[in-house]
Amino acid sequence: MITEFDHIVVGGGISGLSRAYSLQKQGVKVLLLEKENRTGGVIHSKTTACGVTELGPNSLAITPLLEQLIEELGLNDQLIKANEVANKRYIYLKGKPILINPKTLIFSNKVIGFGSKIKLLSERFKPAKNVPNETLAGVIKRRFNNEILTNLVEPVITGIYAGSPDKLEYKSSMKRMYAMEQEHGSFTKGFLASRKSGNKREIVSFKQGLQQLTDALRDQLEHVSYEAVQFISLPNDKVVVKTSKKNYNANALTLAVPAYVASELLRPIDDQIAKLIDQVEYPSLLGWQVTFKTTSIQHRIPSFGILFPSISKKVIKGIINYSEIFGTNDDCRHFTVFAAANSTNKEQVEQAVIEEFRSVYGVKDEPIESIFTFYEKAIPQFNVGHSELMKTIDAWEKIYPQIKILGNWRTGVAIGDCVNYA
Repeated sequence: MITEFDHIVVGGGISGLSRAYSLQKQGVKVLLLEKENRTGGVIHSKTTACGVTELGPNSLAITPLLEQLIEELGLNDQLIKANEVANKRYIYLKGKPILINPKTLIFSNKVIGFGSKIKLLSERFKPAKNVPNETLAGVIKRRFNNEILTNLVEPVITGIYAGSPDKLEYKSSMKRMYAMEQEHGSFTKGFLASRKSGNKREIVSFKQGLQQLTDALRDQLEHVSYEAVQFISLPNDKVVVKTSKKNYNANALTLAVPAYVASELLRPIDDQIAKLIDQVEYPSLLGWQVTFKTTSIQHRIPSFGILFPSISKKVIKGIINYSEIFGTNDDCRHFTVFAAANSTNKEQVEQAVIEEFRSVYGVKDEPIESIFTFYEKAIPQFNVGHSELMKTIDAWEKIYPQIKILGNWRTGVAIGDCVNYA
């Protein structure tokens, strides 16, 4: 087997696959190394009698580069676009799901009170600020108030990061919001400008699930090997990668792996950068992929899903209604449910998730399919200090130009961000 390459990519998730594909297009002789027996990383789809079950992300938002990639891979005819109901989002407040839209925010007291409505309407008149190390909670309190943070923002952020607005760094975790304030002076003005420009990202998936994208990328690559990397060294400005099977030599290397993996692989090269990278937090998460007969759902809620703020006192943090989003099978309804859990309480959380879900949707029958997945390290947290860490890594890569560091902990957790950066 060939052991000499121009470039080695470690990590077969969407970032690593996109990076290897891009390099190969440029004529680079590239090897992709993946420790598991499959590529795709957290993107993992399976097909059942009721359609597609997503064991990871459920959809993606189209970006110009993603659109180009999908066309190059010949997947245009495999795209499925989200239904109109995907624009409907619910938040569980006061014991029931409440549709979030301008009407319910301004003309009812279901979500926020009179004072918060005034804060929403007057936000456009507040001057923009650039506060160093500001948390997401801090900016929402600065521009709005605590009720808007608790009832609206916190559940949305939990749905994205499974983390805390009190720890997340504003300008790193919500780059679009930060840009709106800096460029337009307020979130409201920025949102309205975005609506007028028509730059609304389309939500899509594929007929065989999101894994159809990662599989298509893998199939384009000439050299893919399923081996765990054990050690990396840089002799004479070259790269040597030792795996469980052999040594590979290359001129350059891309690490497209989670932060905690990158930290371990970089430790023999630079212990200081490894310690910094190891500070990136990953909360644990419990996922429930469940399918019921449509007739079993007594309280059908056509929408993208439901988010649960901490004040709801529910174990469930979010429900994604995959079947409503993509209209896959009229006879079945597939959901993905997320809850905070750890290795010691996951069985207890599983039972609570089942009971809470049945209560919300009025389900009494047994599911057709039920899969619980525990993610010990789920989603990287862009906590305060993250932007400084990224600057440090940028500077480090100039000292070690043979190595490029990728992954959703660097680029943003959205699939489009991973592809764009890679």
